[in-house]
Amino acid sequence: MPRMDYDTSSNFLRSLGTCWIAVRQAARRRLQREKSDLTLEQIIVLNVLKEEEGLNLKEMADRVDRDPTTVSRMITGLEQKDLVIRVPDKTDSRQKLIYLTQSGRQRLVLIESFAKDWLDVTYIGVSGKELQALTGTLLRLAENMEKV
Repeated sequence: MPRMDYDTSSNFLRSLGTCWIAVRQAARRRLQREKSDLTLEQIIVLNVLKEEEGLNLKEMADRVDRDPTTVSRMITGLEQKDLVIRVPDKTDSRQKLIYLTQSGRQRLVLIESFAKDWLDVTYIGVSGKELQALTGTLLRLAENMEKV
């Protein structure tokens, strides 16, 4: 396979970074309008738990690409809001596993409802087929980066 030229690669990575920053900024603005008491990072943690409950702190830190101390503080804040609970691991009592509470599940449903219309605006002018192709490409690139 021929090597991609540096300018094309650099422009792609810069565009990807610009898009991610725009997504984060738009999400934060939306959370402020909704008067949410959650940060975007906390919502990301809740969504990870929706997909895969029972993670320990290190596993969660790996999933959200944050250091364990930062994630621990996020989890503590979510516990104080009764959105998650830490349960001792039955096989290793030194570990605590993180689970969504019923309140956490309900909060995610609420967040998803206002995120839907935000996403509808985000995807104006982008067809479903284009979005699927981009998603596939991004996933392939992520798999490739795991080999580095």
